Amino acid sequence: MNEPIPAMINKESGPSSQALSSTKDFSLADLVAIVRRRKSLLFSTIAGVTLLTIIILFFLTPRYTAETLVMIEGRGINIVNLESVVSGLSKDAETVAGEIEILRSRALAEKVIENMELYNDPEFTNNSTPDKGDNDAQFRSRVINAFLKRLDISQKAKSRVISIAFTSEDPKKATQIANTIAELYLVEQLEAKYDATRRVTDWLNNRVTALRQKVEESELAVEKFRQKSGLLQGKETSLSSQQLTELNTQLIMVKAGRAEAEARLKQTKTLIKAGGDIESSGEVLKSGLIQNLRQQEAGIQGELAELRTEYGERHPKVVNLKAEARSIKLKIKTEVAKIAKGMENEVAIARAREASLKESIGLLNKQIAESSDDLVQLHVLEREAEANRTLLKTLLTRMKEASSQADENIQQADARIVSSATVPSNPSFPKKLPIIALAIVGSALIGLLLTFLFENLDQGFRSGEEIEKYSDVESLGFIPLVGSLKNPGTKPESFLRENKKSAFGQAVNTLRWTINLPYPDHQSPKKILFTSTQPKEGKTTVAVSFAMMQARAGKDVILIDADCRIPSVHETLGLQSKPGLLEVLAGETNLVDAIHVDEETHLNVMLAGKSSHDPIDMLSDILESDEMDDLLNRLTELYDIIIIDSPPVMAGPDAIILSKKSDTTVFVVRWAETKREAVLRALKQLQASGGNLAGVLMSMVDVKKHALYSYGDSGYYSGRLEKYYGS
Repeated sequence: MNEPIPAMINKESGPSSQALSSTKDFSLADLVAIVRRRKSLLFSTIAGVTLLTIIILFFLTPRYTAETLVMIEGRGINIVNLESVVSGLSKDAETVAGEIEILRSRALAEKVIENMELYNDPEFTNNSTPDKGDNDAQFRSRVINAFLKRLDISQKAKSRVISIAFTSEDPKKATQIANTIAELYLVEQLEAKYDATRRVTDWLNNRVTALRQKVEESELAVEKFRQKSGLLQGKETSLSSQQLTELNTQLIMVKAGRAEAEARLKQTKTLIKAGGDIESSGEVLKSGLIQNLRQQEAGIQGELAELRTEYGERHPKVVNLKAEARSIKLKIKTEVAKIAKGMENEVAIARAREASLKESIGLLNKQIAESSDDLVQLHVLEREAEANRTLLKTLLTRMKEASSQADENIQQADARIVSSATVPSNPSFPKKLPIIALAIVGSALIGLLLTFLFENLDQGFRSGEEIEKYSDVESLGFIPLVGSLKNPGTKPESFLRENKKSAFGQAVNTLRWTINLPYPDHQSPKKILFTSTQPKEGKTTVAVSFAMMQARAGKDVILIDADCRIPSVHETLGLQSKPGLLEVLAGETNLVDAIHVDEETHLNVMLAGKSSHDPIDMLSDILESDEMDDLLNRLTELYDIIIIDSPPVMAGPDAIILSKKSDTTVFVVRWAETKREAVLRALKQLQASGGNLAGVLMSMVDVKKHALYSYGDSGYYSGRLEKYYGS
């Protein structure tokens, strides 16, 4: 049994090199488990933040918000069509945005403050008056700033409705201010339109006066130029143009008359020349004298015909009538000749008149041609005068319209109040229930963040699965935290004596079977070393409890306190200090005198002995000496099991030296306390030294909290399994 038992793990493999943050897939069950483990932190955070919020809300001064709705309506009356001066507002987004800026302007705010005498209101002045170094303008500016901070102007969705909301500590004051802002805004619009109308009217008056003078000057210039150039004005045109028109008209008429006269004359001459009946011509037939002579001639011829029939051709009456008939024909012929001569004279007169008119027209055209430059200049002056008259007429019309608008007061604002503010019954700030609900939700989130933060900051091992995953070292299970340890006064060893069937006792007993499990029958390890990474991890308690359990099972067991630097076994078992290991190795005492026997369990105990102030290297040399090997060999012959409680691995090389002299080593890790990096470093040192490592045992496990994890060994010694164990 002196030969070293093969290690339970591959020494060359070493601890796992994977990242310490590597864990199994996170699930909802893990989340619930974390919350359950940290519920005190979570609930205390929620309670603390919520309570603080309620206290703050209790001390906050409530504020009330009143809202007035104004709609932009785009009505307006144009004064001048040339370019509208007082036009209605358009309904586009830019216009609404512009009106919003007007509503939140400092000028309108100042009007409201003055109207409501808010310069004396403590809510806006903070109970302060202008300081000596602070002028009135700065004081007023501060009041306006305080006013604007409580004012909220916004557009309702995409409509033309603007919300005017004001917040105050007094609900009635908030209502009055919101309504006053809307009313003064409309008044300001009307005043702006009235001012624009007045400015336009004044401008029109000045412009009309100037234009009247200009019209007079332009018309006077036309008349002076006419007189100077001789281009006298007729009814509608110049005299020369009128004369020319009249002469042309006369010429046309004269030409027509001359042509007609010539035609009649030509016809008469043709009849005379051809010997035809000249008396049948139209001009002759028109003569009243000839018509009378013809009637006389007709009467004589009728009478002559009757006398011829009665008296014959030679009757004196017949002869006299014939002579009278010849006299009448001669008169007719003479009259026809006069008519023909008159026609010739008429033609000659027409020709002479035509020639005269042509001569006059020619002279007049020459005169007009000579005055063409003057005429062009005259037309320019006339057009200028006409333009001035037209503009004057237009402005007179517009001035009349503007005066009518001002007199009849028909101007209307481009907005109207669609909903006046009413006194609010509930404060707008603070909204207690929503804020408290938000505080609860927010504190819950903060609590969860803190929960996960503390969970991630927890660098200790919490299960055998974690140990095996990170170190590739076998897990030996865990030893539960003894309930009485939570109340100082009861030690695990005493508890084990009184509660043999407790979960603590069962865990220690299970450790015995776990250590022996890998070994064949009758080859179980005899020299078992208990060590840890650092102090306060429970290795001594486990070693003592394990030794007591083995002794109670009928084994001859000796427990050696090999932690010669800070021994603790004598305190754990309540033994008096007496010679121990160091004295035996130094030959100062014999083996029998250095062994103490527990009467109840028959456990043999070898204490560390005298406190050593030797250098670290010398203590290590003592433990590594042949004397230590001889002592272990003697004890192997005398006892069935040798339990060695060594110093922590990180305290020096003692544990590494002793692990090589032992059959197996139980490495104790305090549950959820010892940092993982330190544990892995200590395990690496043990394995690198060639020591035989049985595995890792977690100690002082809080089974209630451990059950909240979702590991394979969670719930051992708790829950439904509690009934299998004693108290």
